[in-house]
Amino acid sequence: MPDPRTRNALLAALGGLLWTALPALDGPLPTVVLLAPLIPPLLGFGVLEVWSRYREAYGTAGRVGVALSALGLCFVFVPALLYATTDFGTQPLGALVLAIPAGVGVFSLWAGTVSLALALRNCGVVGTPLAVAFALALPASLLVNALMTPALGVGVGVYGLAWVAVATRLARPAEASADVTPRSRLDVSPHRLVAGIVGLVLVGVGAPGLLLWYDGIASTYIHTAGTTQFVVNVLHVVLGAGTLGAGAVSAHAARLSLRVVAVVCLGTVVAAVAPVWPPVAGLVLGVYLGLALVSGIVGFGVAGPVPERDPAGPGDDH
Repeated sequence: MPDPRTRNALLAALGGLLWTALPALDGPLPTVVLLAPLIPPLLGFGVLEVWSRYREAYGTAGRVGVALSALGLCFVFVPALLYATTDFGTQPLGALVLAIPAGVGVFSLWAGTVSLALALRNCGVVGTPLAVAFALALPASLLVNALMTPALGVGVGVYGLAWVAVATRLARPAEASADVTPRSRLDVSPHRLVAGIVGLVLVGVGAPGLLLWYDGIASTYIHTAGTTQFVVNVLHVVLGAGTLGAGAVSAHAARLSLRVVAVVCLGTVVAAVAPVWPPVAGLVLGVYLGLALVSGIVGFGVAGPVPERDPAGPGDDH
């Protein structure tokens, strides 16, 4: 029997394999969807193992990564369970309702994964290439499936492959101890990391409507009273670019920008009127809630960087 640490890593690898395979098997074997609710708990064992093994070493980025990853997996689990075990998701209203926690979960999970990738890299668990691949795997998975599924009728869970690679590293005998020599640390504030993710998402949902001269994601599914589609898209791009810029300037500026985003996105959800009711409208609303939730947690709940003190003391001459 493997020790508990290795067992947790192997369970996470199994969750990664299921995430990888389910998009490909869903068409030929429709009943495989019954396995979907197993994936978030299995990946949760990997998050738990990272917390248990490296919580003394991974710093603020690791704490944020573990918290947001766990939150995202919980939100993803709810629609996965209901969709697999009931026919609620096949109804128009049900699909809309299930898409909202799915959107929150996917965005929270991505933000957590990016922070987790940095923490694991700093702890020496994974190298820089795998850390980058892990951080980008979730949006890459969504993009690959958006291109593959219409053309081939099947997809592949790239994010699951990344988890298999990370869990394999955790399961190796050399990683069985928490005494891992850290690599040269990348001291990036989680405020700046999350500000970068949030800014990219906001620009991504607004820019297509400006650059390609069509309604765009934001203005198609999110209408607020007294605004035109053009104004909605401009506001997204400006807010996203401002958040990206704040993240590039300093951790303090990123923290303030995340607070602004949390308030604006929550207000948008409250004031929004979805003109149509397809599942994608619920997914977009879920992303807005995810933006508000993640930005609020990091912007309001995570302490800012502590200013460095002059070791010589204020009264000493230099």
